[in-house]
Amino acid sequence: MNICLTGRMKSNREETKEKWSKKGIAVQRAVGRNTDYLIVGEQIIKGASKIQKAKALGVLMLTEDEFNSLIQKDHPEFLL
Repeated sequence: MNICLTGRMKSNREETKEKWSKKGIAVQRAVGRNTDYLIVGEQIIKGASKIQKAKALGVLMLTEDEFNSLIQKDHPEFLL
């Protein structure tokens, strides 16, 4: 699974990225054709370009809470 982050996350970004990486989730720096989800945090300042690109590519956008709920529901092994 490939995700990209934009905006301020509720949790510590580096710790969260590390937890997700350990579970096989790749955190990308930029949105691309192989991005599964764009995780949209609070207070988007510079992330508007990522949102525009995600829309253009049809990448699903979720909040941090929605993503955590999704992976815990569909993949119980992702206990974050």
